[in-house]
Amino acid sequence: MKCKGKEALGKTAKMIDTIKNMFKNDAVTGNGEKIKTFARDVMELKGNDTKAIETDIASKQVNIFKKILGIDLSGFKRRFESGYIRHTFNKHGAKSNDARPVTEEDFALYEDIVTNPNKISKSVTDDGKPAVVYVKKYDDKVYIVEEVREKTNGQHRLVFRNMFKNSLTHPDEAIRNPKYAGDLKFI
Repeated sequence: MKCKGKEALGKTAKMIDTIKNMFKNDAVTGNGEKIKTFARDVMELKGNDTKAIETDIASKQVNIFKKILGIDLSGFKRRFESGYIRHTFNKHGAKSNDARPVTEEDFALYEDIVTNPNKISKSVTDDGKPAVVYVKKYDDKVYIVEEVREKTNGQHRLVFRNMFKNSLTHPDEAIRNPKYAGDLKFI
C-alpha cells in the first residue's frame, strides 16, 4: 500500500513536469533536425544551386515578438535560403578565421535559440532591411540574425540571414558589426 501512493505521486509529478516542459519549450517539434539537415544539404549543393525550406513559428516566439518588440508575427513563416546558409558556413564556419566556428550542430539548436533567447533586439541587415537579432548563451554566445520580410502579397517571412558565435565578456556588449548594434533586451 505504501508503494502505490508513492508511485502514483511520482507518476503525477512526472506528468506535470512533462506538461510544463511542453509549454516552456514551445518549439515546433522536429524543426531542429530539419534545419540541420537542410544546412548540411546546402553545403553539398554544386555551384550556386538554390534551395529553400520554410518552417512554422512557435507560439511562444509570436508572443515574445509582440510583447518585447511590438511586431505581430501572425501569419509569418520562417524561411531558410541556401545563399544565407552558405554565407554563414563560408564566413563563420570551419573554413573561416572565426575562433568559434558555426557547425551543423548549431543549426540543430536554431529553434531553441529563437524561441528561448537570452536577449533580442530590432536591427537592420547590411542592406538596410528590418531584422531581429537573437542572443543565446551556451558555452559561447550564439547570435542569429533574421530579416523581417513583409510582402504585399501576404507572404510574411522571418528569413535566416546569419549566425555566428562570439564569447563577449560583457553582457551588453554589442555585436561586432555596428549595423546590428541596438538595445538588446533581456527576456
